[in-house]
Amino acid sequence: MECFGISDRALRGRQFEKTMNKLFVHAKLAANPPFAIYGGESGKALEQIDGSIEFDGCIYIVEIKWWEGSVIQKELSAFAGKVFMRSGSHVRGLFVSASPYTEGAIAVAKEAYAKDRPILLLTLREFFDCVTADGSIRDLLAKRIRLLADKKQVTPD
Repeated sequence: MECFGISDRALRGRQFEKTMNKLFVHAKLAANPPFAIYGGESGKALEQIDGSIEFDGCIYIVEIKWWEGSVIQKELSAFAGKVFMRSGSHVRGLFVSASPYTEGAIAVAKEAYAKDRPILLLTLREFFDCVTADGSIRDLLAKRIRLLADKKQVTPD
């Protein structure tokens, strides 16, 4: 709840990442906190990852965004690149956003699923509703994975 009161976008984003990581740890999802991969002579970060979880034998690279505008195709494509750059179909993606997804972003997630590298698109609202109803994050993820497998839907609507 404290994230809602933070006006600084960068600070709010980091706090949102920490909060989500705590939820994943509580759900016993073998959560790793945010990390960066450094390389090259410059020593600069090549890739920043908001965390990862393990669920049903798969590793989910996590991206967490709290933006004012919708998540667009370009942003989801960049995240899909992070997922596809890791070997093995057991590596998947989990994108959590406080704002909605555009049709272009949804199309990227559907394409990733068609290539056997699913990217789950969830919203902050879904996590908030789950937690406030004393629900299970594991059940939330399982339902979304089942929706994807049964109906090829990356979002519930």
